[in-house]
Amino acid sequence: MSRLVIEGGVPLSGDVFISGSKNATLAIMAGSVGIKGVTVLHNVPVIADVIRMANILETLGIKCDFDKVNHTMTIDARRVTSFAPPAYLVSGMRAGFYIMGSLLARTGNANIPHPGGCNIGIRGINFHVDAFNKMGAIVNEVRKKDEFDSTEQYVFATCKDTKLHGADITMDFSSAGASEHIIAAACLAEGKTTIFPAALEPEVLELAKFMNAAGGHVEYDFDKRLATVYGTEELHGPEYTIPGDRMEIGTYAVAAAITGGKVTIHNVVPEDQAAVVGKLTKTGAVVKFSGDTMMVSMNKRPKAVDIETAVHPGFPTDMQQPFSAYMAIADGHCSVDETIYEARFEFATSLNKMGAKITRTEKGKHCDIDGVEKLHGCKDMYAPDLRGGAAIVCAALAAEGKSTITNIEVIERGYENLVDKFRTLGAKIEKYED
Repeated sequence: MSRLVIEGGVPLSGDVFISGSKNATLAIMAGSVGIKGVTVLHNVPVIADVIRMANILETLGIKCDFDKVNHTMTIDARRVTSFAPPAYLVSGMRAGFYIMGSLLARTGNANIPHPGGCNIGIRGINFHVDAFNKMGAIVNEVRKKDEFDSTEQYVFATCKDTKLHGADITMDFSSAGASEHIIAAACLAEGKTTIFPAALEPEVLELAKFMNAAGGHVEYDFDKRLATVYGTEELHGPEYTIPGDRMEIGTYAVAAAITGGKVTIHNVVPEDQAAVVGKLTKTGAVVKFSGDTMMVSMNKRPKAVDIETAVHPGFPTDMQQPFSAYMAIADGHCSVDETIYEARFEFATSLNKMGAKITRTEKGKHCDIDGVEKLHGCKDMYAPDLRGGAAIVCAALAAEGKSTITNIEVIERGYENLVDKFRTLGAKIEKYED
């Protein structure tokens, strides 16, 4: 296990260059399973989740060549020799489950272990299962022992006929993961598939662009939140560049503001930051855009603002935790309503050790924050999940004194070169291997 040691109280200053989007990369890698060709991806982040996904694809007989220096990945999916990846890989992250749709559409079969990932609440797969049943598959969930003699839950899916067929899919909730999953599968299904309400998250739209570049046909009616996918016989391997990670952008923006610094962030898609920037400016931070760069500066104590997460274009659930850490030092009281996941406040335990005043409700989807003037360092903190860990890092950067954070492996799942990037901004941060 590794740990971070941070000496806080240093205003961040300088330039930081954002890596490719984790969520877009993982969705596109899952979609590439259905392509009988060679895909070349540029600006791929060198993070644990991407490497794990590459390992999953390789267990299917797909070749993944990852040039980590140049952030380029070549995926040769001309041959698929298996439709049953091992549980020890898939159960480590949720995105590994999303290969099921492409596998099912391409081979007619998929045996996928139940998804894993961050423990942030109930993350069911009912939307996925219901959709594939409507598209002509037989999907069953069973428990069995894997090769390591541990009991795992698996999802077994097979096509009734030779291929999936198009269907009208209606979901109770605009799920980004389910939308991605269905889009990738529907590109190889026979006929037309509609998805409502389809997720509008930038990563979902990026997958749609990628599938279209591969020869698919995905259309979006944004006003109606309707996605329409016309199936095709075969997809070809495109060359595609991954955009910057909007959650990494948001995290460095919060880090700049919480430390009272001035940071210029590169590789930004400005329109994807509207919700976060809107809240930042209400706190008193100054945000300026120039092309694909975004400058964030703060020279006073922030004003408290309420937060309510929502599907895109609302405030993203993945930014709730870092922004809540920012509100811990705000002037006034704010409330935070987490409408997506019910277990995203575990980071509050560590922040309260630092002197924050965060009160959680019993149900877990709401908290109240009474801002304090300063946080103090704490040498006994644990990163509970990816974004919760990022929130604790932001708080430690602003706190007076030294802080220690363990279980940082979960943070590194989504942030490339976290320590080096913060160092370039003047942060006093070290990583130690225990």
